[in-house]
Amino acid sequence: MRLYVVETMCMLERWFPPSFFDISVHLLVHLVDELEVVGPVATRWCYPIERFMSVLKGYVRNRAKPEGSMAMGYTWDASLGFITEFLDLYPHTRRRMWDPNEEEMVAGEVLQGAATTKTLTGVEQSSIHDYVVHNYEATQELLRYTFCGTNIGMFELA
Repeated sequence: MRLYVVETMCMLERWFPPSFFDISVHLLVHLVDELEVVGPVATRWCYPIERFMSVLKGYVRNRAKPEGSMAMGYTWDASLGFITEFLDLYPHTRRRMWDPNEEEMVAGEVLQGAATTKTLTGVEQSSIHDYVVHNYEATQELLRYTFCGTNIGMFELA
């Protein structure tokens, strides 16, 4: 590479005036030597690390204990990222306001207004619980291996 850089510089001297060749152009000759000694720039470049430190500094809420704030903020961020990826695996019954792929201003599809709460009765809770136990694949395998197909009330396998 060193020979190619010198040859290229000589070819450039034919077309560009001498004022073009300042110290920054001459630096190309020495960059080849630096590559040979320390390797590619990506292995020693600090810019991504500095950017990440800026993100961590944004997590600081308690100036008395900044390391704890950074650790907690990083944990929250990683947890939310995992939950977001996990929830994307399941189909949604309604469109969400934060869905980046939905069309803008589609009437009737974005949830609006105050939420309503409903308290389930004991019978409803029991029937929902039974439905989940009998229809969730992971539960079926667990029950099959744990109870070996014996009749045990609500955990009876069909």
